[in-house]
Amino acid sequence: MSITVSKSGGGVFLQSAGATNERAWLGFNAPTIIGVQSDGKIVCCGLFDKSLTRLNSNGSLDTGFDVGSGVPYTTGTIRHVAIQSDGKIICTGTFTEYNGVSRNGIARINSDGSLDTGFTSGSGFGLTGSGYYIVIQSDDKIICGGRFSEYRGVSRNSVTRINSNGTIDSAFDVGSGFTDIDGTIAYVRNIILLESDAIICGGNFSKFNNFIRVRVAKIYSDGTLA
Repeated sequence: MSITVSKSGGGVFLQSAGATNERAWLGFNAPTIIGVQSDGKIVCCGLFDKSLTRLNSNGSLDTGFDVGSGVPYTTGTIRHVAIQSDGKIICTGTFTEYNGVSRNGIARINSDGSLDTGFTSGSGFGLTGSGYYIVIQSDDKIICGGRFSEYRGVSRNSVTRINSNGTIDSAFDVGSGFTDIDGTIAYVRNIILLESDAIICGGNFSKFNNFIRVRVAKIYSDGTLA
């Protein structure tokens, strides 16, 4: 069966050749994030049932990628994915489980779609925290931005760096992190990783570690403000 991929209304459709109504949403009410693996396979996440799937390079569904129940539509959504050099997938978003296993806002997925239990995110971003964006450094450390006040029970406001095993990188100390002008938790929605491992963060914030920075801030690799 020939499958085509098309975008419409903030989502991605799969449609078999010749069909007029046979469509499966891969995104709805929010842009679907797409990551391309080194083998050309396409990882899609977004506001759709299970929230994660993988396509072959020709657009057909990769049946070798089995997420089980994934992130059920009623329990949240995966907002962003980043693909490691070994093919494993880091997912972040507003979810509390993956395939029936507790995971708060962040999880690592094996190349076959199963949960990587060796990535010990613990309590993650807590029950109310959300991840929005992930970048992976050359040393496989993971920088995540979003709207959260903790990672694994350690205070971190809206940005943190995570070791490749899921533990927090204590060398990345952001102080009070990103906040609004009144000190409440703010949003980091985008991160650009620079060659020096410094990062540019963009989002809805007014301060970083009590210094005024409106919407955009550059942070050094140790977590201090540039």
